[in-house]
Amino acid sequence: MRVEPGYEPLAEVLQQALDQSQIGKGKECHANGLPFLDQPIVTEGRVVGPGFHVGQARKKVLEAMNCEDDDRAICDYLGAIVYIAALVILRREKKLSREKELAARFSEMVFPEERKSRGQILCEQDQRIKAQAQQADQMKVFSDIISQLNQYGTGILKTDGKTLEQRVFEWEKWAEFEEEARERQDAAAKEQDIREWACGSAY
Repeated sequence: MRVEPGYEPLAEVLQQALDQSQIGKGKECHANGLPFLDQPIVTEGRVVGPGFHVGQARKKVLEAMNCEDDDRAICDYLGAIVYIAALVILRREKKLSREKELAARFSEMVFPEERKSRGQILCEQDQRIKAQAQQADQMKVFSDIISQLNQYGTGILKTDGKTLEQRVFEWEKWAEFEEEARERQDAAAKEQDIREWACGSAY
């Protein structure tokens, strides 16, 4: 145990509480040859909850306050410290259990991009770049369509052989593609929010 200068009296009391549990009364009356985590002071707390330790520690403190024998009173105070220490252990167990549960839930979440190879990721990036370029071309086409509608009306043939109605149909398909792309981006953003929330909660 590392003790900073000036904290020696506290370290002495804590050491006495430990000794009472592992060597003295605690070992004689409650240990039953078991490790501390398997003794009733811990196992009963897992079943009953933190109220068990609070009640036991309070009982020992009250007994010490009403006891005229100094050594016996100190023994009860040390016992109360051990009960509070067990409460700390169980609280840490509960915290670790929550973190493991959260990690398990997080690991079950589906993040397809995490299962992709570098080649697949680069290929998808290239596809996205091409799609963006196509979108820019489609925007220009749509601008031409509006201009022709305003100037000539429908049914006019372009130099590439497509009617205005055909170009409108192409524009509608592009609009559907845009909507699907936005939905995918929204889903990815939600997954990222869940991931960040989970990581933040785990720590």
